[in-house]
Amino acid sequence: MSYNGLDILIAALSNDGGLTNHLIGNTLFVQPDKVREQAKAMLDLSKDGKLPVRFSTEEYVYCKADMRRHKRLFSNKTEAVRRSESDDIYTTVRPGIRVMVDKDGNYWVRRAIRDYTGHTVSAGAISTIKNYMISHIWANTADPYFFTSLWNIALTPLHCSFILDKPDEHHPEIRNTKELFKAICWQLYRPNELMHTRLVDEPDSQMLRTAQSFIDNKQLIFI
Repeated sequence: MSYNGLDILIAALSNDGGLTNHLIGNTLFVQPDKVREQAKAMLDLSKDGKLPVRFSTEEYVYCKADMRRHKRLFSNKTEAVRRSESDDIYTTVRPGIRVMVDKDGNYWVRRAIRDYTGHTVSAGAISTIKNYMISHIWANTADPYFFTSLWNIALTPLHCSFILDKPDEHHPEIRNTKELFKAICWQLYRPNELMHTRLVDEPDSQMLRTAQSFIDNKQLIFI
């Protein structure tokens, strides 16, 4: 016999349309017009400013002169933050774009949410959104086009937000939920069009139809 704790949550939410429906129906998505506004600002900033990335222990951040050698620049996050703020640091993912390493893992994401929705999250007592988790729909947080982009972010209720971070093999429901989130964000925001480059693959047609039904039936909450 085997046990999976996620089955308990699924059973508890069976009267609420199931786990996937419950999670999506209670997640906060950013209004598409605000997402478009931010995407334009990011593209403008990428020309002569710096875009944030999340620190990674992988060798992903380099001086432009070291691109070909793939030389590690930083021994730890503190050094990465300091040097990326003072020096011109680039990523191999977006070689022409200067980046700065986020100081606590989500600082610039919280700033983006505040600037474009007026809401504060993960800020303690002053938060206007509490007991929600900042979730990246597609990972790739070492890529400056993914890390703070609001087309890649949703605020998921804390009691089931962990699902989007779990590997697919931990439960059959996990992959379905994660793929449906991607389909919803694809339908709402069209990230490849927003950023003028191919960033993510189009979800399969069945997922897109299911995603569109959530949108058409006004089952999503927007901030």
